[in-house]
Amino acid sequence: MARISVCLVTWNGAKFVNACLDSLAKQNYKDFEIQILDNGSIDDTRGILKKDYPHINVEYQNNNLGFSRAYNKLMLRARGEYVFVINQDTVIDENCIGELVKTLDENKGAGVVGPLLYRLIDFEKFEVIDSLGLKIKKNYQACDDGAGETRMVGAQEIEVFGVSGAMLMFRKSALESVRFENEYFDNDFFAYKEDIDLAMRLRLLGWSAFINTRAIAWHFRTGKSDKKKSVITQYLEKSDFVKFYSFRNQLLFVDKTAQCGKYWFYIMINRLQRRLFVMFLSPKIYWRACRERSKLKRRILQKRQSILKYIKEADLSKWMQ
Repeated sequence: MARISVCLVTWNGAKFVNACLDSLAKQNYKDFEIQILDNGSIDDTRGILKKDYPHINVEYQNNNLGFSRAYNKLMLRARGEYVFVINQDTVIDENCIGELVKTLDENKGAGVVGPLLYRLIDFEKFEVIDSLGLKIKKNYQACDDGAGETRMVGAQEIEVFGVSGAMLMFRKSALESVRFENEYFDNDFFAYKEDIDLAMRLRLLGWSAFINTRAIAWHFRTGKSDKKKSVITQYLEKSDFVKFYSFRNQLLFVDKTAQCGKYWFYIMINRLQRRLFVMFLSPKIYWRACRERSKLKRRILQKRQSILKYIKEADLSKWMQ
């Protein structure tokens, strides 16, 4: 049995999968198995997988299960001590897996580790940071640390609040400790914010998270930075799919995991601001999100109840900015 289980979900990723899988094949660390779930691709992804990678176990779905449910299916089957979740639009340096394994081996309290993630802009590698881990504010808004920066990081291990869902290696026992029924990532989220939710639950149960900057990877982005664009312009350029799930899932994330007594003021101010922002710019998305939140209320409260003891006891002050 391989020590590392690599989990990859593909979805209309014909332009990505060769680069991603070829970078896995070039790893100096070899003790890993790969399992793939294709999430109902309608481009040439399936043809590429069948033609170029017949030796890899692939499960083909007829419809899109969503990020959370698809990865959960793979992670439930994972037999390795560590589970490496990798997105189709990433490539990794030849020493990446080996370095991530070292971090988990040397830090027994670590539940997850990620690489220094740079940006792959229009398929060209840049030393522009995509993620140096997740950081979170007192209002429970989270984002990628260092995103868009070019600062020198150096070779080190950095403890962080959490790790971006683009690429991360879990300790399987840590995943099992936060598992709810057959879910590691929350299936109700479908896509977006599920990595932040899982990062929070790992933190609540006492697991630490690290970035190993000696492990290098690249995450695909299109075009130039949006730093010069206004917040409103950036929002309006997003698809309705992204707008909806980002807004709805932020509501669910807070409902499920927040220490409301301690951070209620910051949460309420942010929620009011976000509600007014989305209501004004995307009223249909706002009301749809509110309806779905209401439908999911009982399920989310069940999940909150399962971790309520840890919500009450955990000290998150080190991470709340």
